[in-house]
Amino acid sequence: MPVRMAENGLNPTVSSTISTHGQRATEILGTSCSIPRTFDFNVVRINISTELL
Repeated sequence: MPVRMAENGLNPTVSSTISTHGQRATEILGTSCSIPRTFDFNVVRINISTELL
């Protein structure tokens, strides 16, 4: 996931932060990757909007 996001133009720091959040969500929820993925995209939107401001 972080590698794919880096290719899409996000910097590595943001990507690694996103992957950390995804792992944390996986540990808390104890479910498959589908839910953390949705959570990751929300984090991406927040990071992009704050950078654009």
